[in-house]
Amino acid sequence: MAESYTVSGTLEHKRLIRLDEPIPLRTGKVKVTIRAGAKKTVQQPKRKNIAVTLEAIHARQRARGHKPPTVEEVVDYVRQERESWRH
Repeated sequence: MAESYTVSGTLEHKRLIRLDEPIPLRTGKVKVTIRAGAKKTVQQPKRKNIAVTLEAIHARQRARGHKPPTVEEVVDYVRQERESWRH
């Protein structure tokens, strides 16, 4: 009889199950029996588009008066940092 393992996992898509822990099997065909687990009681927040998130961050920075460094300031900072590596 073939070995069997019981492990929890998450059905991520209709055809993809992500196991909570590895099992000692090589890649290949397996037979899977699914038993639905308890429903999550905590709602996961929806992910926002990265552009929307970055714009919200930038808006908060502008509101508090944040001034990003100029190109010259960044170049000077990098030059000084690199010079410190030589000493």
